[in-house]
Amino acid sequence: MNFEVKLPNFEGPLDLLLYLIKKEKINIYDIPIAEITNQYLMYINHLDTINVDSISEFLVMAATLLEIKSKMLLPKLQEEEEDPRQELVERLREYQKYKEVAIYLKENHPYRESYKRAFELRNFESNFVVKVDVNKLIETYRNILSKKETTSSDNDKRLQEITKKQTISILKVIKQVLEYIKQKGVAYFSHLIKGISKDEIVYRFLAILELCKLGHISLHQQKVFDDIKITKR
Repeated sequence: MNFEVKLPNFEGPLDLLLYLIKKEKINIYDIPIAEITNQYLMYINHLDTINVDSISEFLVMAATLLEIKSKMLLPKLQEEEEDPRQELVERLREYQKYKEVAIYLKENHPYRESYKRAFELRNFESNFVVKVDVNKLIETYRNILSKKETTSSDNDKRLQEITKKQTISILKVIKQVLEYIKQKGVAYFSHLIKGISKDEIVYRFLAILELCKLGHISLHQQKVFDDIKITKR
C-alpha cells in the first residue's frame, strides 16, 4: 500500500514530490513540511503493523526536503552557487530509470517468481550447451566489433555523431530484445546485431546481459567466439 501525500497543489507519492521539484511543478518555498509529516503520522497510526522500512524512507526524504528548503532560504552569494536541488534530482532521475525497467519486467513476467532459478536440467543436450562465462561473452562481443573495420578518422567522426544524437533509451532496447526473444523462443546474438551500428550493438549487448542477470533469459555457447544462443527462461 503506497502512502499518498495530499497537498493543495500536489497529489501523488512522496518520491514524486521530490522529483517534481526540478520540474518546478511546485515551489520549494511552498512545501508545508509539517503538513506532510502530520498526514504521514495519521496514516501510520491507523496501521496494525508499522513498516519500519517505510518510516525510515520517509524520514530520509523529509530530512532531505528540510535541508534543501533551508539552503534555498539562505541569502545567495554574489557568485552563484550550484542549485542545492541538483544532486537530489540527478539521483531521483537515475532511480526512476531503473524503476521503469523493474516495473516493465514485473508486468510482463508475473509468474517468474513462481519458479526457482536454480534447478536440475533433465533431457538436456549435453553435446551442445555449456553455460556461458561472462569473460568469454565479452571476448565474443569484442571479436564481433573488431570485424566491423573502421579507421581512426572514421571512429572520430562516429564519436562526434553519437554525441549529437539523442541518447538511446536502454529501457526501450530491453523491451525490444525481450519481445523478440518471446516471439522467437530461441534467438542468436548474430541475428540481434545484424545490420545495426556499433553504438546500437553496445546497447543490445548490455540489454542481453541485464536480462540474463535478472533471470529472464539463458545464454549458451559451444566454444569461445561461436555464436551465442539465447533462450527464454
